[in-house]
Amino acid sequence: MSTPEDEIRFAAAFNELGESAELMVEPPTAAAIRGKVRRRRATRVTVAAVAALALVAPASWALQQAATAEEREAPFIAEERTTEATAGEDSVKPQEPTPSDEPSAERETIEYDAPPTFDELVGTALDLPSFIPGAGIDEVCPVDGAVLEDGRNGGYMDGGGRIGLLEVVHTPMGEGSRDFPVLLLGCRFGEAAAYQVVLLDQSEGTGEWYTWTQLSHSVMNADRPYDIAADPDYGVLIGVAERYACCATDPDELDYWVERARLDGESDVVLERVEDGPLTNVSVSVESTGTNADGFTEIIVRVLNEGDVASGDFLLSACADPEEIQADFSVQDCTEGMHVVEAIGPLQPGEEHSTSWEVAASGGAILRFEIDPDTFTTAGIARDLVFADNSGYYEWAL
Repeated sequence: MSTPEDEIRFAAAFNELGESAELMVEPPTAAAIRGKVRRRRATRVTVAAVAALALVAPASWALQQAATAEEREAPFIAEERTTEATAGEDSVKPQEPTPSDEPSAERETIEYDAPPTFDELVGTALDLPSFIPGAGIDEVCPVDGAVLEDGRNGGYMDGGGRIGLLEVVHTPMGEGSRDFPVLLLGCRFGEAAAYQVVLLDQSEGTGEWYTWTQLSHSVMNADRPYDIAADPDYGVLIGVAERYACCATDPDELDYWVERARLDGESDVVLERVEDGPLTNVSVSVESTGTNADGFTEIIVRVLNEGDVASGDFLLSACADPEEIQADFSVQDCTEGMHVVEAIGPLQPGEEHSTSWEVAASGGAILRFEIDPDTFTTAGIARDLVFADNSGYYEWAL
């Protein structure tokens, strides 16, 4: 028969073990995500608690609990119980456990670094999945130890075998999970380009970031991912574009849509189409208020959101013959491409943005403007559904 002193010691040890077990509980979704990448969970019972239990329990019961604890992956949480006094004995209320100097029960925790930024990833090497699985382009677009270079300026497209890092977003991939880095990568092969979106995770042993899985990739002569953004809840949004064949396809006949990638409770990738994707129609118009006495013409560029949803960020670019135009911005010859003159933030449906410049020009000069989605630096998915109205120009009469 146990004594009141024994019951007090048992209750103290039992409460301490129950509180320790509660500390080891993990959110189910977060635990499932970590499970696929071999997250280790360890359950350690305090020396003090085991010793206290051994004093009041039969030896066979203690051995059975020790064996069961080794077999369990997840910690066992004891239910609250009440002990009725045996007839003829005084009822003793359990007291709070006395603080002990012995090691406390704890879960082995894994500390993760903050997800790497774009600049931190530039210059690093990663093992990657194929940009177009089964297409045989892995030698041109290397996947083993691929070195990432800053691809936002398009330099990686100048030669084969170069991998451009286009965008990085940090987002929880499951409900309640930590933030993961998601990368948009590009590579040129021949006269075409391939793209993929990969999810990184951090190695427990070395702390290095490695490719966990591929979320999206180009399909030969078909669709490709072109932009990524963090979903407002969790997961990542992926802008997908139908293939465009230069000079043979009207870009306005192509389809664009948005997919959402996330991880389910089994840590498998789930892709679903976002029916109300954040795609809009932005138009550009150019006009003049006339030429003043000094020979300068006021040029006004208007950018209007004609779509039904808010736009992403856009870049306004210009080009002209530098020998014919003098302006407050850098003028670049149109044969060398467009030069960005202004970044324009998101526009609400029906909202217009206008900018004006004083420009001096000779007769016959043409100043062209063009608006393009700021794909790689905007926080959202940027795409214009109608390309025909994305440019405008002003021509000075001879």
